[in-house]
Amino acid sequence: MDFGWPLHKVWAGYICPWYVPHYHECDRCPKDERYGGSSGYSEKGYALVCELREKMDDRTWIPSPEDMPVLKEHYGKDYEFETPDEFAKIMYGRPVCHPGDYRRDFYVSDLSYYIASSIAEREGWELFCSKCKGHGKYWDSKEWEYLATKGWKNIEPPTGDGYQLWETTSEGSPVTPVFSSLEKLAEYCEENSTTFGSDRATKEEWLQMFNDGVICSVYKDGAGNTVVMM
Repeated sequence: MDFGWPLHKVWAGYICPWYVPHYHECDRCPKDERYGGSSGYSEKGYALVCELREKMDDRTWIPSPEDMPVLKEHYGKDYEFETPDEFAKIMYGRPVCHPGDYRRDFYVSDLSYYIASSIAEREGWELFCSKCKGHGKYWDSKEWEYLATKGWKNIEPPTGDGYQLWETTSEGSPVTPVFSSLEKLAEYCEENSTTFGSDRATKEEWLQMFNDGVICSVYKDGAGNTVVMM
């Protein structure tokens, strides 16, 4: 009940102390102008990926017959297609999710990566940056990588009789004071917390979500469909 970690500050036990000093942004591969940070691609690979992204955004890209095996590998379980035109019809024939994207199942970043990988393999050249190997970042050594990824574990906050709401869009931080009951926490959340973005819930709805173990926001979109954000 006397847990006093600052609100909206990531819990120190969830932050590996070795990432910041020993994990670096790659200074060799091109910067990714669309998504930020180092791209992880070679110069030739990044140029190809950018070309593919632009064509996909403009809906002018059509796969080649040589691309069909990789498309079958990644999309064949969910969609039926045999030719490049059939795949393009599926990909471009669905409602857009947001400007610049064409289908929730066909993200530009994923699809351009699959196609670029296929082309680079067929033509025999290196798609990824030789320094970071496609990660966009690199470790000072394999020893530091091991310590940060396998040799370190989260330290959980102390447990007790209190109740507190945390966010998990970051590594994890508390967003409410500690309360002696779920009812009191739900009452506080009704006035001071959101379920998603600016969406709010009543005390009763908060309490139900606590009991269900899931925080969600439910609303109707422009077409009358029920949308649930969890």
